[in-house]
Amino acid sequence: MEAEMEELAVTVKKRQKPPARLTALEETVGRHKDHIDRLEKVLRCIDNETIQPDELSDLKADMEMYLVGSGGHEEWSARQQ
Repeated sequence: MEAEMEELAVTVKKRQKPPARLTALEETVGRHKDHIDRLEKVLRCIDNETIQPDELSDLKADMEMYLVGSGGHEEWSARQQ
């Protein structure tokens, strides 16, 4: 995704509106990075034993839903609000 973003960014002139595909990729990559950051925080909590084992089952279900695809992300986002 990031390589495709770079290719698209090269073709866009400075004052030109970026193509929709580039915008969509930027949003997707940003969302993935947010989730990676959250998972790293969870790993630190597991290492520090601040998360109990029963809390991980909810997290696992949320992650599986996210990994299924964009439909899962929308459902996950709705559950977080």
